[in-house]
Amino acid sequence: HLGNLVEGDVMRYELDNIEALNFVCTYALDGGGTRSLRIDPLGKSLAGALLYMEWDTED
Repeated sequence: HLGNLVEGDVMRYELDNIEALNFVCTYALDGGGTRSLRIDPLGKSLAGALLYMEWDTED
């Protein structure tokens, strides 16, 4: 879903005690806030993209 935005690996960490997921996307910000020429150098819009995705969950 984020194929052209994330050049590295995507790792998912489950936080069972608060029923949450943490995603780490490597090489996604093209150097970060002060070095990137992207429109969103801090990656804040990536979170919005994840919120609009439909997820299948196992019961």
